[in-house]
Amino acid sequence: IRVQFVIIYEYLRSTKIREERQLLSKLVLARDVGRKVRHSPDLNVSDAELAQYFNTLTALLSDPQYLAVDTSAQEALQKLHKLNADNLHISTEDVQEVLEEARLVVETGRLQLERTARDGMNEVVNQTKQSVSQVVKESKVCQREIYSRTNEGLQALDKAVEEAAGKLQTVTLSSIAEQEEDLRQRLAKCYLKSLHSAPISPFVSEKDELLERFYVPPKIFEKEKKRNNTAKDEMLMPVECYRDVFCKDDKFVGRVFLVGEAGMGKSTFTAKIALDWSRQWKLPKKEIGLPRNIDGKLFQDVETLDHIEFLFHVTLRDAGRMCSLTQMIKEQLIRRLYEPDETIEAFKMAKYVLSNRACVIVADGLDEWTHPFDLDCSCKENDKVFPFLSPNIDATVLITTRPWRMAQHPVSDSGIDKLLCIEGAADKDQLVQNVLQCLDGELDQQLNLQQFISYVETRDMVSLMSIPIIVMMLVCLWFQGDDVTFTLCDIYAHMVAMMFRKTQCIVPVCQRNVLRLPRCFREVNQFSNILVKLAHLAFSKLYASDRSESLVFRDVAQLTREELVCLLKTGVIRETKAHSLIKNMSSFSFIHKTVQEFLAALHISIHPDVFERVVKPYYDINQDITDCEKVFKFLCGMNCDVAHRMSQLLCDNLSCTRYERVENLCIVEELQNIIVSGYQEACNNGMKYISLVLFDFWIPNHVNYLSSLIALLSMNKSKVRYISLFDFEEKTYEGEFQEVFFLSSNTLIGVQLLNCRGRYDLSACTRLNYLFIAGCHPSDIMVNTECLKECYLFGAPTNVQDAIFQSLRKGAKHLKRLMMVNKYDPIGSLCQTLPLLTELELLYIQGSAFDDRPLLLPASVNHIELSQVIMAAMPFKMLMDWMESSNHSVRCRLLNCFVWPYSQIELEKYIKSKRNLVIIDSDDWLALTSLSD
Repeated sequence: IRVQFVIIYEYLRSTKIREERQLLSKLVLARDVGRKVRHSPDLNVSDAELAQYFNTLTALLSDPQYLAVDTSAQEALQKLHKLNADNLHISTEDVQEVLEEARLVVETGRLQLERTARDGMNEVVNQTKQSVSQVVKESKVCQREIYSRTNEGLQALDKAVEEAAGKLQTVTLSSIAEQEEDLRQRLAKCYLKSLHSAPISPFVSEKDELLERFYVPPKIFEKEKKRNNTAKDEMLMPVECYRDVFCKDDKFVGRVFLVGEAGMGKSTFTAKIALDWSRQWKLPKKEIGLPRNIDGKLFQDVETLDHIEFLFHVTLRDAGRMCSLTQMIKEQLIRRLYEPDETIEAFKMAKYVLSNRACVIVADGLDEWTHPFDLDCSCKENDKVFPFLSPNIDATVLITTRPWRMAQHPVSDSGIDKLLCIEGAADKDQLVQNVLQCLDGELDQQLNLQQFISYVETRDMVSLMSIPIIVMMLVCLWFQGDDVTFTLCDIYAHMVAMMFRKTQCIVPVCQRNVLRLPRCFREVNQFSNILVKLAHLAFSKLYASDRSESLVFRDVAQLTREELVCLLKTGVIRETKAHSLIKNMSSFSFIHKTVQEFLAALHISIHPDVFERVVKPYYDINQDITDCEKVFKFLCGMNCDVAHRMSQLLCDNLSCTRYERVENLCIVEELQNIIVSGYQEACNNGMKYISLVLFDFWIPNHVNYLSSLIALLSMNKSKVRYISLFDFEEKTYEGEFQEVFFLSSNTLIGVQLLNCRGRYDLSACTRLNYLFIAGCHPSDIMVNTECLKECYLFGAPTNVQDAIFQSLRKGAKHLKRLMMVNKYDPIGSLCQTLPLLTELELLYIQGSAFDDRPLLLPASVNHIELSQVIMAAMPFKMLMDWMESSNHSVRCRLLNCFVWPYSQIELEKYIKSKRNLVIIDSDDWLALTSLSD
């Protein structure tokens, strides 16, 4: 009410003043008319000005408030009308008089107006004071009422706002939850469709299969990230469940690195994580804690994935020129899952859940990503080693990479919360069975597994079974039926080609620069330039003077930086960061030693001169010739001329004639297997004019490579040094063997006949040092024993023994060892021969009956062993007397011997009575020795 009074007062005041101002304005205009008329220089007025003057004066004299009752003003107005109508005769004097009167009137009116205005103002002020007093009084009453009503209104308003806010929040939260669930379901569906399959054949990417059908959990270990540990001291903790991948002390960590070489299964493992997460979020949720591993099975704790609300799977090879993980998520996932007009809102939701929900980002293939060089971003130099993620996002990031990437671009220890290494499939046999099941589900998996393992063992490729992609390659080759047509060189060439094709950085060579490579490289001729450089590196390191640098090396100056990075990306070469607190150092190695040997053989094949210049001197210095086995076999499939020279080197260094005991079949068999495998590799590769050197042969009759042995024997029939024949009861190869005995008469020094029949004429072998006959029934045998040093007759028939002893009696001045297991009596021929063997040192006799025949030994004997021998007391006493009288120590061992009529106790008592005989063992053997003077 007070406010209303103030408004009314102001309105009246302003109206009064406005009317007075209008009248005053008219008076001023009339005054101006008088001045203009009186002060006109030429007393002339234009018609327009005159009309204006009339209007101004008429408006003044017609004022209804102040001049309406003024007689003089009304008379002046009438005269003014007449003058305007030109009906009034006015002289100049009249005009001046009128104007003077008008001036007086106007002046009087102005004074009266001012007085009236002052009176009105005073009256308004008095009335205003009264009104204000009344307003103040009433406003206090209104104020109390306003306060009361305002409080009630505010309370009602607060209640309404609270209710509206609650409803709005409910609606908003409901909308966000729906959007989150929509995003989650879209991600799950995307993974189930895009990651559910993988190529079953490394050769043809279009031949894919459901991942679940052939997937085998990997073997993963957690490594310590400290740099000051040596490789030997490094602790490896097995990782067997998802909990161990993402968590530490029951909490999700920030950044996990999964490191493994090419083909170890990194991408497959991350795809399996995404698939398990997708399926898990399709199932009803249960409020459970993080579970442990279940029943010892690997990565079965899929309930752990319940705690991951969102999983974003991106491939870094497809990142293009992006450095931010959130941008990769937008380009690879959001744009695929939403329509173009929905992308902006969907990306906002993705960023919201990344900042406010439990999320995991899987970034696969760090080794295939580099930070864009000229990208305008805020990344610091140290942050460019892996994709950027805003600090506001607390998601767990799982990054897969290869060791060389970690070595080339080291990540600080603080940037790694967990360091895991993957080492292929945990169960290689299961992987083989799964792949076979995918190729043909009707096959007997267990039988085929055994056949495949035999195929791999035959080719000596078991060590490569640790790499899953190579396992799958070998299974496909074997299943396709190429296990015969595909040689070892073919397999390794395909392996290298497979790795090259997977790497986009290798630029094929121009056709005019293509080198002529061996046949097995027909599929990789387009990569010949880089392949030749790789082969040179493999050769120079394998045959380095410093053997410690042959397999693991640091110097790769032969390669440019670009070539090294490309080869690291193929996976043929690995890079490992050295453990050091002082500086970053890296060492390099090939994916496997056999791959390095294969490539080294390629270099030797292309440059044969390096064999005499590098390879031969290398083995002359290092002596360990067994290292060249693989290189030799690969050379047989590439260059037979060099392979011939290497086989000569092998035989010169490994021949059994270099050993004291030439009966060591292991040496013979090892060397023979190397040469035979090389010969077969040469044949399988279609090599012509094959000529390999082999001096020592062990030839069983029923082996599947008998034809290869006979072929090698034919190549070397004039230079055989040692030959062992086993189980040749037929005369199929009798002619070939006899030809060898004749042509190698000047080189043959050792012969073994095991369970053989037929005719064997060794009379021409003038250098024969070693003869071993066991279980044989030859129709005839002739032996030249002039140079014989060792003779072993185990179960030889009487005619064979008689023939050999007859030859020994004619001349055996070098025989030092005679061992025989005699199943045929009598042994008179032996008793006649023994005294003539003047150089004999060891005599072993088993299963003979001497009865009362004396055992007369030459003075040179120093070791006697009798097993299951029967003799009378007199010959035994003669043997003891001979030992006692010998001028040197003689050792004698008796096992299960019967000396009639003595018992064991009586024998020992008799021996103890001899002054120079000592019993040294009396358990199983009765061992005694003589004490020489």
